[in-house]
Amino acid sequence: MSTSSENSATPMSEVGTVTIAFAALLLGAVAMGASPVFVRYAEVGPFTSAFYRATLLADLFFAGDLIFWHLAIVNTTMANATFLATMAPVWVLLGSGLFIGENPACSSARR
Repeated sequence: MSTSSENSATPMSEVGTVTIAFAALLLGAVAMGASPVFVRYAEVGPFTSAFYRATLLADLFFAGDLIFWHLAIVNTTMANATFLATMAPVWVLLGSGLFIGENPACSSARR
């Protein structure tokens, strides 16, 4: 026999996830709506503008990764720095459970 709390439509954690997803969707829509203004007034051509917009964010994250990796190489051994840098998939796996509550199944690694 189930209680009324077990039959609730959406648990609180799911409501929070939906709220965060909706906020991200709204922020993305505002960014997409405002970006043509910057494209129009940019002093470069449309292809150059599109190229820089697409690569800017990825480049910033990659540059930050390289900066910290190079700092690690200088301040510790090359083996240590490289080992920690190549452990990124492990950190993502652990962080997914900690930060977003995702519990990846072992069977997903065998695909």
